[in-house]
Amino acid sequence: MDFAADRQARRLHEFFESELYPNNKVHLVGTCMGATVAGVYAAMHPTRVKSLTLMCSWGISTQSMGVTLSDIDSLSKLMPQSPTETLTSEVVDWHDRVTNLMSTSRVFRAPIVSKRERARDVVQKVLLDMQAHPTILEDELHKIRARTMVIWGDHDEVLDVSCLDILDDKLNNVRKNVLVLEKCGHLVFNEKPSECIDLLNKFLADKEVRYKFPLPEQETEMTI
Repeated sequence: MDFAADRQARRLHEFFESELYPNNKVHLVGTCMGATVAGVYAAMHPTRVKSLTLMCSWGISTQSMGVTLSDIDSLSKLMPQSPTETLTSEVVDWHDRVTNLMSTSRVFRAPIVSKRERARDVVQKVLLDMQAHPTILEDELHKIRARTMVIWGDHDEVLDVSCLDILDDKLNNVRKNVLVLEKCGHLVFNEKPSECIDLLNKFLADKEVRYKFPLPEQETEMTI
């Protein structure tokens, strides 16, 4: 199976075509590579999408992608070898930089450990397929017509917040909102769940939202 964003967008469209009425529109929400698929879909099928929310989207040329195949190898080596194994300082240092995966409670570690090699192969395949076209979202931004909200963490060490400059410039849709969550890393929905839920609910309901610092070095409040 090919996990490239455009291929996944085609599969998503096939699902919508089989499950929804032709005039039904969808609200698409995605994070990281999921946001890439959502954005590419919105560009490919603008009449099907009512609104689009992109969180820390992959596929922008100025990004600094911290998660690489070598990182996956490191994660595989640092994963606990048994459900009772405790975290080492090395693991804590690694997960602080990339993900919160290692904070999983002990009761859930057994299935994670048992499936880690298979999961690594899948993640590796996804990364390779996605990296075949590293600017796929950027190249499609001008085709997006749905009302769009972009959310990023100002301390994102996986996909640099500077990606917002490209997104803001190339997303031609006048109904766009670009927001930066302060003191937040790459997993914005995990780190700031209340803020994300509040923004999403109000965005989807077309309600007004005021949020400071929509982009770095901007001190004005913005209204959604």
